[in-house]
Amino acid sequence: MAKSNNSSDFPRKVDRNMYPRPEYRYPHAKISVTYKDSVADFPRPQQAPEGAPNILLVLLDDVGFGWSTAFGGMVRMPTAERLAGNGLKYNQFHTTALCSPTRAALLTGRVRRRAGQTAEAKALKGARFALWKNPEDLTGRQQATLAQIAHTNEPLYRAYLLKEALRLVFQLPYDEAVDALEAWINWARRCRIERFVKLQRTIVKHKTEILAAIEHGLSNGLIESVNTKIRLITRMAFGFANPHALIALAMLSLGGLCPSLPGR
Repeated sequence: MAKSNNSSDFPRKVDRNMYPRPEYRYPHAKISVTYKDSVADFPRPQQAPEGAPNILLVLLDDVGFGWSTAFGGMVRMPTAERLAGNGLKYNQFHTTALCSPTRAALLTGRVRRRAGQTAEAKALKGARFALWKNPEDLTGRQQATLAQIAHTNEPLYRAYLLKEALRLVFQLPYDEAVDALEAWINWARRCRIERFVKLQRTIVKHKTEILAAIEHGLSNGLIESVNTKIRLITRMAFGFANPHALIALAMLSLGGLCPSLPGR
């Protein structure tokens, strides 16, 4: 930032060794009764000094710390492995309960309290279970939390209503479910919530299969459950000499086999 003749300008000199940078205090701004008598003031754009290195920051959303093979995980990430092998790896982190305070901290270089995220975190603290649970299972305190969200965070409450309306579709008889699903698709299409707009496109694409599942009472829940258990068994089978032991573990755990054991 260029030095100003005004002694009240802040900061007069940018110390690039200090991070985050001092906040701009708008020394030339003047707020009067009308906009005509007011004076605007904006911070000057910051530019990197000559010869400064280029830094690329990559953010991976909803990825666990131990997922990547660069940190001992099972998800192959060759580029991350190559970068980690030629650089530094940091493994001590502070975890926040919400994504938005972390994103605000990364964008501004300040802790969430200085980035305007404290109020949001306090408003949503403890609201997770009120949003997840079925309405008939809510406690009095959770009902009060939900009512507060409806008053203070209209997009979030609209998303909650969309979630509950879609859940209701799968509880209705087939004839009623057809009309309810069509009504939900029309609502989600114009809800202005990006995730639900994308979801309704997916539902429209697979609408025939969804209605068939409702009509015949079928779902892939059992298959997903078995798949999850097999993945756990696979982790237990690391180090086995051949896959036959893994197959035997899966058959014993999930196949309903009960062989006679010696001496029992």
